[in-house]
Amino acid sequence: LATGMTGSSPDLLGRRIELDGHFGIVKYIGPVGSSRDTWLGIDWDEPERGRHNGTHNGVQYFKAAQATSASFVKASRVNAGIGLLEGIIQRYTAPTDDFCGLSQAELAFEGDHNRDAKPIELFGMVKTAQRISQLATLQSVLLTGVPVAFCSTGDASELSSRLPSLTELDLSLTLFHDWAELARVAKALPNLRVLNLSQNVLASPVGFVPDPPDSFGSLESLVLNKVGLDWPDCLALWRLAPKLRRLALSHNAISAVTGDLPEHAASLLELDLAFNPLDSSCLAGLSCRLPSLKSLNLAGCQLTEFSLPDEAQAPFPSLESLALSGNLLADWASVSQLHRLPKLSSLILLDNPLWTAQDEATSRQLAIARLPRLRLLNRSLIKRDERFGAEIDYLKRHYAQYRDLTAAGGDPEAAAKFKRLHPSLPVLLDKLGAPDEAEMAGTAARALKDSVLEVRLRCKRADTGEESKQKAVTKRLPGRMLVQHLIAFIRKAFRLPPTAHVELFYLCDNMPGIEYPMEVETREVLYYNIASGDTILAKYS
Repeated sequence: LATGMTGSSPDLLGRRIELDGHFGIVKYIGPVGSSRDTWLGIDWDEPERGRHNGTHNGVQYFKAAQATSASFVKASRVNAGIGLLEGIIQRYTAPTDDFCGLSQAELAFEGDHNRDAKPIELFGMVKTAQRISQLATLQSVLLTGVPVAFCSTGDASELSSRLPSLTELDLSLTLFHDWAELARVAKALPNLRVLNLSQNVLASPVGFVPDPPDSFGSLESLVLNKVGLDWPDCLALWRLAPKLRRLALSHNAISAVTGDLPEHAASLLELDLAFNPLDSSCLAGLSCRLPSLKSLNLAGCQLTEFSLPDEAQAPFPSLESLALSGNLLADWASVSQLHRLPKLSSLILLDNPLWTAQDEATSRQLAIARLPRLRLLNRSLIKRDERFGAEIDYLKRHYAQYRDLTAAGGDPEAAAKFKRLHPSLPVLLDKLGAPDEAEMAGTAARALKDSVLEVRLRCKRADTGEESKQKAVTKRLPGRMLVQHLIAFIRKAFRLPPTAHVELFYLCDNMPGIEYPMEVETREVLYYNIASGDTILAKYS
């Protein structure tokens, strides 16, 4: 390695810099080749921003992270950063338009990894420079992309006096690198609750002890997306923030979740681990140690299974929302495991092999039937009629096997395996009762797609409930008949006006009083789990 000379800017070594909107870290200071000038060797954040890997004409001056992420520039060209207060003053006291110089993109926070960004309004961000210039009123500060590199050049107490109301600070994509400087910021802002440090290249916090030790003691939300952290780094930071309730760690280098969690981990409410290369076994290390956790994001983590430990204690006892989209889950046994989460009400399963193996409607039915407590699936509300249809179909498909395995003389080992795969089935039996043989025969016929159904047809007015003058009839219908063709048949059979609007409903004897709508006219009749002996009600207006 070439040895760098301590030229005019020795303090820049190891520092973050900015040049023409691009960010990098100084890894070399000194001459290059025959030049007597002082050059900065920059390892850019963007892999293709540079021209080489730190080697020039066969001499390695430094080692870059990527083959083409390095280049040499003159020190006079780079921006080594400004203090936090200076950056806030520049951003918030000299607006050039109604949005104080911020772009529309900067006026949005990323809500989660599966939804569009949601626009937010920061306190004090009003249309007049007079209100903006009153820094004492600012509660939230957004400095994304501003080359802020350190707390202040002088006494950091000026931050406290100028920004007494500040509770939220976004320092994503800045020049901060050193945790000591970030601790100075947190210490100077005792009311700080939310800190976003995403898209920064930060030093490892392992072994770092802030001065004073409780510098991060007021933080409740810490966002560290795309900062290259591993799990030991995360644990080191977690231990410094005893009041933390939300921890966002997406797009990092976390693979294994090992080691003791801090004691205050029991108070964590939200954890975002999306787009980390997690090992599927990592859940076992977290499931019983986060008793207050309500929201867990595991989208895009390359998980091949979702498996919870076989322990007496309920795993994730408070978990309400779980995102598993974009993984490699191919077995519905992983979904059945979620039945053990006592408070799970919202689930995202999109873009998994198990979801795309059949049409989306079928996948949705299978998930709903397996999780009786679920209320939202892929952000869509599960309606009562939708749940009823999914559960009825599930019972028809699996009850016969369940009955045979659990009967006297059945195989106990096979019965236990079946119950693990279908844990919701006993719950559905208690709720809906056992289907009769005709209903199960109807399910088998549906699979064959060639059955003939004998159903009872009724017709009444939608507004008054008055039954049609034509009496109810029993007809034999092909199971593959489309709903739209059945409507045409009913128009003729009950002599309805050609302009009448007709809607069909399926009535099940096991659930009296519930009318299940057959609302998709291009579906086959068997899609709605109708069996011989059932009733189809037509309402017209």
